Order: sequence, then structure tokens, then C-alpha cells
Amino acid sequence: MERIASLRGRVTEAAKQQVLISARAEIIDFPINYNIIGKENIGTGRELLSEGKILVAALDHRVYADLVTGACIAIKEDFDDLVQVGHIVMRISYLQNFPTNLLPNYFEVLPVVPHTMPDYPKRDEINGQAISTAQNLDDGSLLIVTPEGTRSGQAGMQEARYGAERFWHGRGERWLIPIAIEGTEKQWPKKLGMIAGGAYYILAGRLWNAKFIFGEPVEVEEIDSIAGKLAKNEDDFARLKTEVPMGLIARLHLEKGNPRYAGRYADLARQLQEIRP
Repeated sequence: MERIASLRGRVTEAAKQQVLISARAEIIDFPINYNIIGKENIGTGRELLSEGKILVAALDHRVYADLVTGACIAIKEDFDDLVQVGHIVMRISYLQNFPTNLLPNYFEVLPVVPHTMPDYPKRDEINGQAISTAQNLDDGSLLIVTPEGTRSGQAGMQEARYGAERFWHGRGERWLIPIAIEGTEKQWPKKLGMIAGGAYYILAGRLWNAKFIFGEPVEVEEIDSIAGKLAKNEDDFARLKTEVPMGLIARLHLEKGNPRYAGRYADLARQLQEIRP
């Protein structure tokens, strides 16, 4: 039985790789309007991973297109190998609808239940498992997280969920790379939802320009140090350990993109410009 199970596992993995190879070829030819700023920082992140560091990619979250366009860009720009070995923290409802319910077949997904779903069965258990996995990643692991926990759509950056910092703290030497996203809300308008929005994206939305801005990786220890400098008390320190990464993302919007996307974190971003020129 063990031999059969092992064979089945190899066949499943081979099939998965074949699907990925086929999908990769199609996506390379699939026209999407985008541009990237700070691509050299992806290379820095790759170096950190090769050295055994744990890298956390923290993104602001506009719409479903963040995921789709982001995955396509990774393939087109030849850094999809990082995404494939990454652990993606994702709202559990995304895994209950097509096409995002296919993601666990190809990627390591850590499902979480947001505060907007307080009655979801085993909510605390599911979130606890995701946090535990994130905090105990192996050396050289990549974690992808959206601290806002919701789609901001046309609005600027929204407040990060309290306690999101638990995902980038844990064992090992950890670094965080901030990623700012702009324009995807035009590719897949939030009001259209999953099905209609997906159809619009394929037919026309992908032709709107999206911008992905990759920031310089920062040690999580340095993030905590900055939070300590800004904090007025212990409660403030706990909050800022979550919010400083959001300020780093907002700073990318201010300096290299459209400042309106910085939203509620524009002032914090300006403070960070003074603390960390």
C-alpha cells in the first residue's frame, strides 16, 4: 500500500508539473498591460532565500486581479519559481469559488477566516493553524500575505488587521519585502464580483495598466525597532508592529507611484521617510 501511495504521489506531482508547464506557456503569450518598478529587489529577495533567510512578501490588496495579474507577471518576468515554493495566506472563502479554489492544487495555501466571518466553523482553530505554520517556516521559505485582509477596491489603503504581525514574526532570520499595487481595480472592478469580474478581466480589464512596485527588503527586527521608536506605550507598540510594514508599502506609493493609493497610511509613510531616509 505504501508503494502504491508513493506511486500515486509521484503521478500527481508529475501531472501538476505538466499543468504548470502548459499554463506557463499560455500565460507568456497572454497579453496583460503592466509595468514593474524595483525588479532588482526581487533579485535581492532571491539572494536572501538562498542564504536560508525567511522572506515575507507583504502586499496591499485592491481586487482579485492582484492575484491573477501578479501570478501572470511572475511567469512573464521569470520569477514564478518563487511563487511556486511560497506559502500564500489567503481568505478561506477564496478557496470555495472557481477559479481560486484550484490554487491549493498548485501552491501551498494557508487559509484564514477574517473578522467579517465570526461564525465560521472552527474559525479560531483554522487561524491558529495558519499562524503556527507561518511562525515555524523552514529556513529559505517565502510567505505571501495581505495584511489588510480585505479588498480596498477604488479606495486607498485600508487598516491592517490587528495581529497581522504574527505572520511575519517567528523562528529564523526574517526579512519583509513591501509590494505596492496600483491600477488592478480597473482591471477587475470590485463591484463586479468573482464571476462577472473574471469575464470582464479576460475580455477587456487586463488591458488597463497595472503597476507593481517592489520595495527593498527590510529585516523584521528593524521593523520592530522602528515601531518601538514611534510607540507611545505597549499597546501602541503592538499596533505599530503591524502598521509599520503598511507604512513601507504606502511609502512606495508616495515615492514611486500615485500618492492617493497610500490612503490612511500616508502620514506614517512620511514619518518613515524621516526615520529611514
